[in-house]
Amino acid sequence: MPIPTSLILSVVDYKDANHWYWRLTDAAGHVLADQEVNLNPTDSEYEGFLDLPVSRTSRNDSSEG
Repeated sequence: MPIPTSLILSVVDYKDANHWYWRLTDAAGHVLADQEVNLNPTDSEYEGFLDLPVSRTSRNDSSEG
C-alpha cells in the first residue's frame, strides 16, 4: 500500500476533555486508523498529557486574519 501524501487527524464524537474519538484519514477521505480515547485523570501520566503544545493552525481553519 503506497503512503499517502496528506494525512488528516480529526477529533470526532467529542464528549469532554477526557473522552473523545479520533480518526486518521488520507486526502481522499479513506479511514486509515481510528481510536476511542478515555483518559483517566488519576493516572500518573495524565499531567504530561495536559502539558502538550497546542497548534492553532489547521487546513480547515477559517479564523485567519
